[in-house]
This record gives sequence, structure tokens and C-alpha cells, in this order.
Amino acid sequence: MQGNVAIYGDEDLMPQYARDEPDRHTRDEAPADPPARARRGSGFSVSRLFFRLRLIAIPLVIVLALTPWGRGLLSAGRDKVKEWTGSPSATPTVAVSTSTAATPAKSAPATTPAASAAVTPDTVKAGTSVKVTGTGFDKSEQVTIKVNGVQQIVKPATAGKVEWTMPTRTLKRGTTTIVLTGAASKRQAEATLEVTA
Repeated sequence: MQGNVAIYGDEDLMPQYARDEPDRHTRDEAPADPPARARRGSGFSVSRLFFRLRLIAIPLVIVLALTPWGRGLLSAGRDKVKEWTGSPSATPTVAVSTSTAATPAKSAPATTPAASAAVTPDTVKAGTSVKVTGTGFDKSEQVTIKVNGVQQIVKPATAGKVEWTMPTRTLKRGTTTIVLTGAASKRQAEATLEVTA
């Protein structure tokens, strides 16, 4: 009877020891490997937290140290801390020195002497030389002398004064205008000459 059972495979009637393989219901299966994260442990770790904070802080420090925006942010923060702690800030000092320096610059042009020119004699016949004198220019600056808008000569000022003997043989009858201009000071002086014949 057991032979028939073995042939027909009625395994419920066969004793456990007579079977060729262990029972599928009672077979022990090996437990699967836990995932890698479970093996390391999923609990809180202070060292892991500090490591992640360092990873975030390194790019932030590089940006703050190497970019103009970052340096400006650090400077503004430093000024704000000084303001909170009562330390004096450098900004008001700069503003005061700038306004103090600007005051003399405004008053300087008021003391600048004006240039003047004269022709001696101021009425002549054509062909007679006259003396042109200019004063009020900077010391040793070059002075351009123009007669009726045409440049005649450039002379250096000696102690702010220029003298030139001007021929009149080419001048036409009437009023002649003489203009002196300082190259550095840009001051101008004008005089007139009457040519009678």
C-alpha cells in the first residue's frame, strides 16, 4: 500500500520521513539581507549632522569671501554689529571730511584775480608800433595774443605779466581788437586800438 502511495504521490498519507523532500509548509526559508541603510542604522547621528552642515557651509563661505556682493554683505553686517554695540561707525567721518573739503573749493574762485590788457598808445597811424601789456595771468603760463581773431604770437607770462611790441603796418583803418588768453588759467583780457590812417 505504501508502494502505491509512493507511486501515485499521495503525500498526505505518507509519513514525513518517507518523503523525498521536506514539506513546503514547514521548510525554513533564510531571511533576506536587510537593506544597506537598515544595516548602518537609521538613528540620529550628531557627526552625520555636522558633516552635512559643513557641506552646506563651505560654498557659502567661498561666496562670501570671494565675491563683491559677499564682501559688501560682510561689511554691512560688521557695521550693523558696531552700531548695536555702540562702536562709532566710519561712515559719518567720511561724510564730514567730504563736506569740509568741499567748502574751500567753492570760495577759491572768488579770490582769483581778473586779467586785464592795455595798448599804448591806443590811437595811432598804420605803421607805428604799439605796446600791448597783459596782467593777472598765472606765473610762467603761456599767453596767446590774437589781433582781430587771428593768432599773432604766444608769449610766456613773467610773474603774471605779458608785454609785446605789436607792428601796425598791416592793420586797416578803424578799431582793432586784441585778446589775450592764458593757456592754464583760461583767463582772458581784451583791449582796443584805433588806427586812424
